[in-house]
Amino acid sequence: MDAEDRAGIAGVLEAADGAVWESALRTLVHHGMLPLIAHRLREESLESLAPPHLVAGLRKSQRNTLLRNQRYASCLAGVVALLREQGIEPM
Repeated sequence: MDAEDRAGIAGVLEAADGAVWESALRTLVHHGMLPLIAHRLREESLESLAPPHLVAGLRKSQRNTLLRNQRYASCLAGVVALLREQGIEPM
């Protein structure tokens, strides 16, 4: 993200009130985007512009997604091993 984009996003975040944040949060949840937004806010050092309770929720969502994906990867590794034992090479 270039400086101009970052400044524009920072301006929007600073101007947002509680109702805007709550609406954005509902939309992000609905579309499964919380972990991505959490990552981007942290990556661009914009977390301080969001309400603390929202940042905490974003971090929790990101952590939960990481743990869930690790479980999925573990299960998938087991399935792949079973397929290979039967002479089936997964694609």
